[in-house]
Amino acid sequence: MRYQRYLPAVFLPLAFSTGVPYTAYTQFVAKAGELDPLSTGKSCPDIRVRKEWRALTDGERQEWLGSIRCLGGMPAPPGYQTAQDVQEGIDVSLYDAFSWVHSKLNGIVHGNANFLPWHRWFVMTYESNLRDRCGYTGPLPYWDWTIDAPSPINSPIFDTDPTRGLGGSGSPSQNHTLTTGALAGFPLRYPVPHALRRHLSLRPFLDEDPEEKRLNGTFSSARVERLFTRTSGAHERAGGGGDFHAFQAGMASMHNAVHNFLGGDAMGQCPPPILEADCDRDTPGLSPNEPMFWLHHAQVDRLWNMWQHQHPNNMLAFSNIPRANSTARKAIGTPALTNTSSSSTSTAPSTNSTSSAASSIPLNITRESWLRYYRLSPEIQIAQVMEVGKWPLCYEYLD
Repeated sequence: MRYQRYLPAVFLPLAFSTGVPYTAYTQFVAKAGELDPLSTGKSCPDIRVRKEWRALTDGERQEWLGSIRCLGGMPAPPGYQTAQDVQEGIDVSLYDAFSWVHSKLNGIVHGNANFLPWHRWFVMTYESNLRDRCGYTGPLPYWDWTIDAPSPINSPIFDTDPTRGLGGSGSPSQNHTLTTGALAGFPLRYPVPHALRRHLSLRPFLDEDPEEKRLNGTFSSARVERLFTRTSGAHERAGGGGDFHAFQAGMASMHNAVHNFLGGDAMGQCPPPILEADCDRDTPGLSPNEPMFWLHHAQVDRLWNMWQHQHPNNMLAFSNIPRANSTARKAIGTPALTNTSSSSTSTAPSTNSTSSAASSIPLNITRESWLRYYRLSPEIQIAQVMEVGKWPLCYEYLD
């Protein structure tokens, strides 16, 4: 079976072209302003802790997995369920809503400077829902995949225990549907109703390129260390200040490799009955279908936070434009964006299914630009999510 590559979504349309009934994008544009703006000027009442999955107790693992199932059984906010969903008795969960929003903003929050800050607040919004809606009290877990890079398929993180395990690889005879762990059979709505799928593989594109390197070489601790060194404010290539653009480009490469290693929903594999040709361009945006998404992106956020603290010039470094001596364009294939509008991510993307998302990506994304999440969260400025230990983030990572 052929799988698509999970790549930075720069030229992806914002609507599915499969003909599958899908919530109207304009419903959210119309309702997005109903949420109150986020308060500013507050201080953290306390600092929450985030821990590596292996540092969680069995009870904490079981509680976190139970909270995932809780979100999966909770109705989505108004607007996510189409008339056909109601007619056919198809439920849309609050968990599904996160995948929907990520998909609809796919081309705006990948392949540019929005990537790290947007996902930082996206994970924060998810954590808030776990706590506020499902009563989760434990640490938010992350997966330090650099530990497992030598042999990720054999990582103990893929525990098959039915109450506290994340599960292993899915069943090949069932389209890689997950049949082990506490998330076996986890129901998902998008792009069509199906159960969670996972296909662990270091060479998922073997049929496309026999000479392809194994994915784990991309997310090793050595690669992370090299990226930190070359983009830090102390390095000559950084030009006296942290090279955020080059750092984000390198992180995007590692990020994509982990998605591809996980396969299935994390990678954007088409669930039947959709034909691959119909969903190749859109399903990567539905990667939050895979609960491993949250552990993975918490790790990406953790590494950004570590990089920020590596040198004073890194902390607030932020740019959507590569430096003259940057190799970031080669790293992620960054296109030459021509839209110089002063609009930010709060500008509603086109609703035309044939239009390119890139036309909605502003070139001059700055710390003053706004991030949009529709009805999952109020809009928030990038400047508000630059430091995890300050309001409104208020968390820290324990190694």
